[in-house]
Amino acid sequence: MREGREQIEPASLGAELARDEAGGGYRVTHVYSADPDYPDALSPLARPDVDVRDGDIIEAINDVATLSVAHPYAFRGTVVVLVDQRTASDGEAFAEGFRRLGLGKVMGMRTWGGEIWLSSSNFLVDKGIATTAETGVYGPEGEWLIEGHGVQPDIVVDNLPAATFRGGDTQLDAAVRYLQGQIRDHPVPVPPPPAYPDKASKPDRP
Repeated sequence: MREGREQIEPASLGAELARDEAGGGYRVTHVYSADPDYPDALSPLARPDVDVRDGDIIEAINDVATLSVAHPYAFRGTVVVLVDQRTASDGEAFAEGFRRLGLGKVMGMRTWGGEIWLSSSNFLVDKGIATTAETGVYGPEGEWLIEGHGVQPDIVVDNLPAATFRGGDTQLDAAVRYLQGQIRDHPVPVPPPPAYPDKASKPDRP
């Protein structure tokens, strides 16, 4: 499916990057803006305390040269999922599945606890629709999941109101510290990219 340039992947830097060999890193070609009425929705590079502008060069991430990898988002290997009491429905299913697959830790606060799904098949005679909880979720161990309790994080971290009002994000800060420690203690090497395929049309090619 074709995606527009305005569609940003979750957990990205909220910017367009281009490899710049001459500049010595990845050039920030565009930092995405957001509605000023919702400052919490700003992309990471657009926040007031981050002095990054279009045209800047990202030379290294965690002391690793960005040009040493195929793409700056290749600086992965250890990931976490942040949740809180406002994480609901599909977000809860994602967090539960993320942990069950062993992809990483879930951090934050216990989620909302609403995991009996709805459908849009209950049409009325006047073409309206009435929805009600229909489909629960259970695990291979034969127990119902999430509904009425939520997903309990592996690492509990709360965003207290006063600190949040002052612009802090305790959960994000804790996640960054955790990831930095994991990267330091358990580094994951980035495999070299394979040779680029030859897509040229050749007469003798079947």
